Amino acid sequence: MEKRFKPHAAALALLIKDNSILLLRRAGTGWADGMYTLPSGHIDEGESATAAAIREAKEEVGVVINDSDISFASVLHRRNSQNNQVYVDFFFICTTWSGEPTNKETDKCDEVKWFDVDDLPDNTISFIRNAVANYRRGVTFAEDGW
Repeated sequence: MEKRFKPHAAALALLIKDNSILLLRRAGTGWADGMYTLPSGHIDEGESATAAAIREAKEEVGVVINDSDISFASVLHRRNSQNNQVYVDFFFICTTWSGEPTNKETDKCDEVKWFDVDDLPDNTISFIRNAVANYRRGVTFAEDGW
């Protein structure tokens, strides 16, 4: 029997306050260190994409998001140009949560900071920059790196 291709699946949270978005600067991981990203991570077996985004936001920045306060923003099907791995990324928008965002994973991130959603720092990971732009334009599906 032929082995089927299985892409990686990740969930990412766009935490928006006023016209600002919360970004984390990666550090000490060996991948994209010094670059800004969103609270995010792989979807665990048996976990929904929404539940993964909620879990990752709590693990990485300490905020608690209710199921009713998070909604679908977009899907990105991408190929990582550095290692050729394929991802299906689910982006979720959230404007309401409990707790003040802080860095909860100091071994993977050295800064958590708010940025104007239309003026991201130059050192934002490119697919993150594209996904935020897609959200602003109302684009719900995109492909990158093909």
